[in-house]
Amino acid sequence: MKFKGKVKIFERDESGNFTKFVRESHNLWVDDSKELVLDFLWGLKSWWNPKDQEAYVGGDSGWDTTRELGFGECMFSNASFNRASGISGIPSGDEYDYPVVDTYLVSPEDSFLSREIGTRSRLTATRRDQTVEIRTIINVPGDIDVGESIREFAMFLKSSGPTRDPSQHDASKPYTMLCRSAVFGTGYYDASGIADPSDLGAKLCYLDDPYITQDDIELLWIFGEL
Repeated sequence: MKFKGKVKIFERDESGNFTKFVRESHNLWVDDSKELVLDFLWGLKSWWNPKDQEAYVGGDSGWDTTRELGFGECMFSNASFNRASGISGIPSGDEYDYPVVDTYLVSPEDSFLSREIGTRSRLTATRRDQTVEIRTIINVPGDIDVGESIREFAMFLKSSGPTRDPSQHDASKPYTMLCRSAVFGTGYYDASGIADPSDLGAKLCYLDDPYITQDDIELLWIFGEL
């Protein structure tokens, strides 16, 4: 079994229902979450109540059923030069410098949103065979202000944190990130700018294409054996 995922954004239709599909992005299952599954599956450690196996007593599992959605305005990894320089999205005119084949955006090894904004939103999940459908309504304004640029989504165990790398710090395990998704666009570019895909030297590149908040949205995050 190989777990994959996708994230879909819906806006309200004329009747006020969340049926207007506007965009989709890819899921990235982060390393901390994979370690959580392995530890919990084999009874080694519960990340909700992180203790070694021999320290547990009857019923002492520390299980917690809440999950939270966070959003960020930066499409780059925390370790990147761009993020450290205060850049949230690829500057116009620089797209050729970010080819898809060898550019790393957000990282599965990172435990934090690159630049978190707003207030996290509680998730609800429904399992369908080997897949889980996770939904939440993001209130605009409320959870996030009008006119914000969302370039990343991430799921967490808690409404805040972690403060350190959960794989290395037990006290941060109950706050770990589970999955993340970068929001971006793509296009073909050469050294002179926008190019035809058939042009010599044209490369498929990332471009800055955030979701701009206007009204409430519904997020559908599908994760599992797709």
